[in-house]
Amino acid sequence: MALGWEMLLDAFGDRWLNGGHLSCTFVNLVCGGDELTVNATVKEPAEGDADDRVHLDISIENQDGAKVIVGKASVAAG
Repeated sequence: MALGWEMLLDAFGDRWLNGGHLSCTFVNLVCGGDELTVNATVKEPAEGDADDRVHLDISIENQDGAKVIVGKASVAAG
């Protein structure tokens, strides 16, 4: 999960530190030696979500393409 958090920090900096939200679910095991890749996709806000935030779908996959973590994040828009 730290990889996702780190990617969001690199992308959004202080906006992430001052009000970013991350919710994750662990869906598979990570084994020693696995190579992990973080993916994020910007999504349209859902009905009722604040329009002043950037909403993202987050996933972390292992070297076989299997998702090990899935989640959602949001951060204040620039």
